[in-house]
Amino acid sequence: MTRTLLAIHGRYAGALEFDRCKAFFPEQIDFQAFDLPGFGVLNEINRKIKPFDYANFLHRRSNKLSKPMFLLGVDTGCLIALEYAQHYPNEIAGLILHSFPFDLISGNILESLIKSVSGEGKRFAFINVLDDYTQRFQHNYQQSNPSRKQIERLFNNQWFSSLPSVQAIETAYLNGSGNRPFTQKEEDSLKKVTSKYSTVIIPNWKAFPAIETPGDFAQEVTALIEQMNSPLHRF
Repeated sequence: MTRTLLAIHGRYAGALEFDRCKAFFPEQIDFQAFDLPGFGVLNEINRKIKPFDYANFLHRRSNKLSKPMFLLGVDTGCLIALEYAQHYPNEIAGLILHSFPFDLISGNILESLIKSVSGEGKRFAFINVLDDYTQRFQHNYQQSNPSRKQIERLFNNQWFSSLPSVQAIETAYLNGSGNRPFTQKEEDSLKKVTSKYSTVIIPNWKAFPAIETPGDFAQEVTALIEQMNSPLHRF
């Protein structure tokens, strides 16, 4: 049975973030990814946009896809996936959220700024050879700077605190073993919005496994979809 996987990119380079991994998904996974407003080919910024508009944009773009579907959110894509779940819960078979952006929802502006500045070099460690892909990534990153700031402003602690729980939707939070573990406060905040969830630690994952180890990334996500799709599965 073919299942739809809609990947929602983060604040860096648009749907290009998934270009290296999409070929590694098996035929039974219909992998889809779209540039969000302000990113990639849609780089014109809309200063009146609200969190719902990102979810509604994906809802309209995916209207011909088979549903219910799985949402794969990376970085700020995690937050947009949660916004989507508020408005279209019946369209979602499960949420897979990687690299959750706690820096935006912590409510600590100084901490967020420090993490953003100090972490940028580590995030882009994969750009050690200027091949065609990394050049396009850097171009998209620079081009999307206004939209990145807009997303960081919209999806903040106030937005996150107002979210009701999406209790009926199974959710897996992915975290690389090389990254710091979630704090208890962060675990509690995840539990508030997704009570039916698990945390999955993936060995050797760094900041961008979809780019750095695309085959492994696709394999791990596919395994989670199969697990969530099993009638015997319970979180």
